[in-house]
Amino acid sequence: ETAQLLARFPDACEGEQERIIQRFDGIGPEAREAIPLLLQLQKSGGVGLFTVGNSLEAMEGEAVIVILDQIESGQLEFSDLGWDYWPVHDFGPLLPYLVQRLDDEDKEIRADVADKIGWFPYWPDVAIPALIRALDDEYDWVRSKSALSLGCFQERQDDVTQSLMRVARTDEDGYVRRCAMLSLTELDPTGQEVLPILVYCLEESLVDELRSQQEHYLSSIAVESLGRIVRHAEQAVRTVVARLNREHRWNDIYEFRNLTCLL
Repeated sequence: ETAQLLARFPDACEGEQERIIQRFDGIGPEAREAIPLLLQLQKSGGVGLFTVGNSLEAMEGEAVIVILDQIESGQLEFSDLGWDYWPVHDFGPLLPYLVQRLDDEDKEIRADVADKIGWFPYWPDVAIPALIRALDDEYDWVRSKSALSLGCFQERQDDVTQSLMRVARTDEDGYVRRCAMLSLTELDPTGQEVLPILVYCLEESLVDELRSQQEHYLSSIAVESLGRIVRHAEQAVRTVVARLNREHRWNDIYEFRNLTCLL
């Protein structure tokens, strides 16, 4: 049946092509001969990308074998895979390839890879060391994506938490610090380790009224992170809010007023 559907596909109208793709989904791994066509449609942005993604997922491990073969032969690039259109939780064998591409010369590819590694939270021994190294990438977008992806892993929390704390304190880019803080709230929702870092960031960001708008932005994102742990550490957050408002009169900041409404 797969061979017949492949023969019909080129001359079919768009609606018929989408129905053929849906049929590959129904056939599943036995339609492995259709995988090169599905990958080509992903690459070209052709008909029914969401449907194509579902069909590729239905191929399970068969799709991974073809993808790796095409990558190694140069027929397929990482950027051709169209990850946004199909789940990848069954495609762990691709992770070593992704980790390798964290050293790619193209900074956009490094950033994209750092983002996608967070989709494989089942391979921490491979992913976490690579992401921690990427926290020191020269490109801020790679660092931010790496920080966010680290928040997806619950294993080896000591290594991850210490690395994210360092980034939240010292990275030169405000958005990167924000990503680190948000991931810390994912890993430590009780706030026991996160709270001192957030307090530090808050205090540093508005010590005097002459801070730049970017530094006001840093204060608002630290408040956002405090808001995420307020249910687990309400008394600690309440104490911080009262002290900072008393010392710095931060009720003038919109995001800070929003946080006080949660208490």
